[in-house]
Amino acid sequence: MKNPPDSVHKSRARTILLLALLPAVCGCESLTGNQLLSSSPENDHEAQEETHRSRFLKDREPADLRWLLANVVRSGMPRGEISQILGEDGERVQDDARFKRNGGHYRENDTIWKWGPDNKGQSVFLAFRDGKLVNFDPDQFSGTEDEASFLDAPPDQN
Repeated sequence: MKNPPDSVHKSRARTILLLALLPAVCGCESLTGNQLLSSSPENDHEAQEETHRSRFLKDREPADLRWLLANVVRSGMPRGEISQILGEDGERVQDDARFKRNGGHYRENDTIWKWGPDNKGQSVFLAFRDGKLVNFDPDQFSGTEDEASFLDAPPDQN
């Protein structure tokens, strides 16, 4: 009996390789790119962000606003990006002297913006310097609602 030519061996090897790869390419859902991407931590965080933003916009729950502030907003972000994260434009606080006096961490040319109110009537006030968020600590927003004194505006001391 004669040995088959090399081209037949190569053809058989390709066929075997294709048959071995076929389930991975066509029939195994757990190996698809979409499922791998959807279970990544980044996508989970983005899904949580969207859930909290949607709930805050719909129900105005303080816990959803706190989650966004604690987990997504960071110092140095531009105001427009924060508006996107919170799902609404902030409102410029024109009379912001009460935030800047008493030896605080704000400069005279800083601007204060307000987001809210939530369903309890509280708003969050954030300071910007040269268009970027300053003096922001996300840990301040990770506590419970009872610890959330950050949402109140400083008292007007006139």
